[in-house]
Amino acid sequence: MERLLKDTVKKGTDETVKKLEASFHRASTQTKLLQHQNKGLLASLDTKNKRKKNGRSLPLKGKRKLNGEATFHSPRSLKKGRAEQAAKDEAEAAEQLKKAEMKKLRAANKLYNKKIAQEKREKREKDKVAKEKEKAAEARRKADEKADRDRQKALQTSQAGKRKASRPLPRQQKRQKQVGGRAASSVAPSAAPPPPSHVTRLGRNTKLPAKFR
Repeated sequence: MERLLKDTVKKGTDETVKKLEASFHRASTQTKLLQHQNKGLLASLDTKNKRKKNGRSLPLKGKRKLNGEATFHSPRSLKKGRAEQAAKDEAEAAEQLKKAEMKKLRAANKLYNKKIAQEKREKREKDKVAKEKEKAAEARRKADEKADRDRQKALQTSQAGKRKASRPLPRQQKRQKQVGGRAASSVAPSAAPPPPSHVTRLGRNTKLPAKFR
């Protein structure tokens, strides 16, 4: 602001300079007052905290007077009371620390459980995808095997038809074709007649020897 004021003094009119100087001094004064008030408030707050801390009554044993008179204790009692108060403060601090640690532990446990649940969800998703891929691969494998079996079956059927078409005709069918289409007789040739018998004088039938047949 001082630099701005100097620049304005060089360039501005007397009236403008006076207004700026007044504004500058007013702002500077208010700033100093606020700083002084802040210091006073901080000092007052610090004193109040010290009084509050030092003004706690010690856990001293003994009868308290009801008429408001001061109660005096021996140095030994005061020392004991201060020790008890220190132990009490230490226990309270330990309890607060324990609560803070438990809170931190619960937060860490919650975060850990959340992380484990997230990992389980991711694992289930990966297993699901892997299972679907495996199922699709198995379906493709079965389809390929079926197509291969169908090709083999069709090839075998085609080869069987070709062999049947190229098989030679039976001998009897060839003979029928050579005769001119007439079917050969299926009746077997008759057996030769038995040799004639010779009747003797006594009326007996005798067979002729082979040389006379």
